[in-house]
Amino acid sequence: MHKATVSRRALLTSLSLSLIVLAGCGGSSPVVETGSARFVIAWPEPSRLIPAAAQSIKLTVVGSDTQERLVPRPPTGVNQSVVTFTGLVRGSYNVTATAYPSSDGTGTVQATGSVGVAIFFNQTTTASLTMGTTITQVSLSPATASISSTDTQAVTGSAKDASGSLVLTDPGAWTWTSSDPTLATVTATGNPATVTGVKRGTVTITGTETESGKSATMTLTVLPDKGNASITVK
Repeated sequence: MHKATVSRRALLTSLSLSLIVLAGCGGSSPVVETGSARFVIAWPEPSRLIPAAAQSIKLTVVGSDTQERLVPRPPTGVNQSVVTFTGLVRGSYNVTATAYPSSDGTGTVQATGSVGVAIFFNQTTTASLTMGTTITQVSLSPATASISSTDTQAVTGSAKDASGSLVLTDPGAWTWTSSDPTLATVTATGNPATVTGVKRGTVTITGTETESGKSATMTLTVLPDKGNASITVK
């Protein structure tokens, strides 16, 4: 079996696509050279799937005809889905894979990619398909905050596509840093993150959505402790 891979750059774990083309023929009538495209999708564990929040993949084959299949994420413990496109006439096709956050193929697209595939009579075709994230920007909320030392502040990261629609992301795909940990610390991963004041000063907190590589910042001011005042009157 030859495999076509749906992959992404950097930390992106791929979906493995295996493409097999089978030849068919008729009787005394003119031979129509057709084949079948069989895709085997290897789903990594939810903690590693890119995008991690994807619950379905839509595969579309367009050429002499058009066929489409929606592949929902299989149950826990099942790491493979098999999809077969039959009756593909010999020629050139375009294969598109699209990742969605819901099992029914709805919601804001998380990642997409396409590739050209040539179907030959009685031959096996191999192709590679790269999926790229649809995230074009991220933001942090709140954008600014003030806390006392030892107090905490929750910071939430959000991702959007080019149209401004919210893109669902996996909380584990976020990383965080503080410009000065001596003034304020922040949890390394997760979403939302927790910022803790240490001492008086102003720091910049940076949140990065690792699947897209997009980052955003917020400004945190750490105020001096309120303390307690004791007055004695004689």
